Amino acid sequence: MAAGLLACLLLAGSALGERLEENTLKAAMAVNIARFTEWPTLDDGVFRLCVYDPGGELLAAFRDLLPKQIHRRDLAVAPIRRTLELGGCQLLFIHDPERVASARLLTAVEGRPVLSIGDTPGFARGAGGIVNLVRQGRKLRFNVNLARARAAGLRISSRLLKLARIVGARR
Repeated sequence: MAAGLLACLLLAGSALGERLEENTLKAAMAVNIARFTEWPTLDDGVFRLCVYDPGGELLAAFRDLLPKQIHRRDLAVAPIRRTLELGGCQLLFIHDPERVASARLLTAVEGRPVLSIGDTPGFARGAGGIVNLVRQGRKLRFNVNLARARAAGLRISSRLLKLARIVGARR
């Protein structure tokens, strides 16, 4: 599994092509990050990945990954428009370039074992998210806010953290 993560992350270091390819890369990175994250409990046989994406392009990239499994659970991808739809999400990916819903969605999952991943600048710093996919030139990197991950009861593998940039307090 580590080889798969490294391959995905090495792809992140190569040149990014069209928007479609970038969305596919973001979706694959999010799924691989989830594979290296431990939740306090995972109850049923489904791993629910919720996506806030008003344009729908990133949602399509996540759906193109199916069928997949995370922690021996079938991956289910669900679009999110309102906070009421967040029940049962283990991973919440927020693509909110206009920043109209990020704060509301992150507040709704605060303190719950939900891995929040976003792609807007500052998502893992001041915005309240746990993982931020960051474009640096032609590369896609990721920042991790360990304090927020721990507050949510999540444990991120040290192998993954070696590839990440740690932001926020290191508690």
